[in-house]
Amino acid sequence: AESRAYEAACNLCKADKHQNAISAFQDFLKKCPESVHAPNVHYEMGNAYLALKDYKNALLGFQALLGKYSFSPKAPDAMLSVADCQQELKDTPAAIKTLKQIIAKYPGSTAASEAKKRLVLLK
Repeated sequence: AESRAYEAACNLCKADKHQNAISAFQDFLKKCPESVHAPNVHYEMGNAYLALKDYKNALLGFQALLGKYSFSPKAPDAMLSVADCQQELKDTPAAIKTLKQIIAKYPGSTAASEAKKRLVLLK
């Protein structure tokens, strides 16, 4: 049931029904807060907010993932999205700090190489 609920919410995102997806993800987290899918739900919810250009809520979603599930394979990408949100919110110093943290925490990752490229553009 958890997997079906998670997939259903993800399918709403794929259908560009981001607001509906956000509601579905929020319901999922209320019903299944300890689910194995919870880290991905936070990540996907952040992406849904990003698609709606709601950068403050997107930032909160990604930060929730990083705070509760720093071990998640989605963590490096979530940090990149945090930097994106910070940039969109005109907080370039915070974005630069986040990009440097990605490089330090996940040196061999795809996210780290992307962070290096973005740092060059921000300086």
